[in-house]
Amino acid sequence: MTDIPGEPRSFLSSNPPSSTLVRQVRWHTGLSQQAFALTFRIDPERLGWIERGEVEPDPALEAYLRVIDRDPHLVLAALSRGR
Repeated sequence: MTDIPGEPRSFLSSNPPSSTLVRQVRWHTGLSQQAFALTFRIDPERLGWIERGEVEPDPALEAYLRVIDRDPHLVLAALSRGR
């Protein structure tokens, strides 16, 4: 399991642009784009497209990103149970 620094948080404004949302969530975890994608099982190419503002995430991915931001340890624990 990856060690993610920090406590549960919700620093995000209620509706930042998708590219900002992805960058902020990644910044809070301290992970590179590639590491973030692999850790949280998100397609790296899609994540890059979203960060560059080329595509919008679907509502499920946006919600997932917000949950990751709020409590990355909880998400990692849930993901590790599935293996």
